[in-house]
Amino acid sequence: MNSERRSTSEARQAEAGDPDAQQWAQVVQQHVQSLRFGSVHVVVHDGRVVSVERIEKFRLPTHIPTPTP
Repeated sequence: MNSERRSTSEARQAEAGDPDAQQWAQVVQQHVQSLRFGSVHVVVHDGRVVSVERIEKFRLPTHIPTPTP
């Protein structure tokens, strides 16, 4: 239950105008919107976001055409 309270508290702080919470939420949103395939990881230490990691994947075509001479 403690983790539920903390995430609810952080959400309220973001809504109330906490600049740190708004900043990391905006960074996460930008990374998610810029991805076609991949993931965004939020790293937290002692209840505070310390970094946001973005991993992008590129899908290769299933059939690669053979070049003609």
